[in-house]
Amino acid sequence: MRISTPALLILSFIALGLVGTGCSKMGCTNPYSDNYDPEASEEDGSCVPFSAKFLGEYRVEESCTIGNFGYLMTLNDVASDTSLVINGLGQYKTAIRARVNASALVIPSQTFTEQGVELTLSGDGTLDGQIMTISYTYLFNGKPGGACVLTCTRI
Repeated sequence: MRISTPALLILSFIALGLVGTGCSKMGCTNPYSDNYDPEASEEDGSCVPFSAKFLGEYRVEESCTIGNFGYLMTLNDVASDTSLVINGLGQYKTAIRARVNASALVIPSQTFTEQGVELTLSGDGTLDGQIMTISYTYLFNGKPGGACVLTCTRI
């Protein structure tokens, strides 16, 4: 049986079309999300950004070189998958900026004034389920101040 040239061309285009139009995989395409799927080629709206699991209110037990303290602290979203704001850290009134990556938190060095004292602090932490641990150091008016370790339990 002989196939005509036009029919052969049509069959070739159909075969190429089937090969070239593979199914696109739906999933989370945001690499800053806990459920990122590197094989996904089409976003399905399921992404859960790294920052989401940190958000909420925490009961804090803080152990510092100057004493031990207990208080409440809140982590809020700042419309970023990798950034958030900590309100109440160290019982300071100033909102502290932080970055997150997976279950790690970084508090970059930042300087602010509270009650006439210039404070500079930086630190890091981790989140394990409902428990977050943060360590930070601070300076008072540019001079060594101390260090604190926080155990924070989500309320």
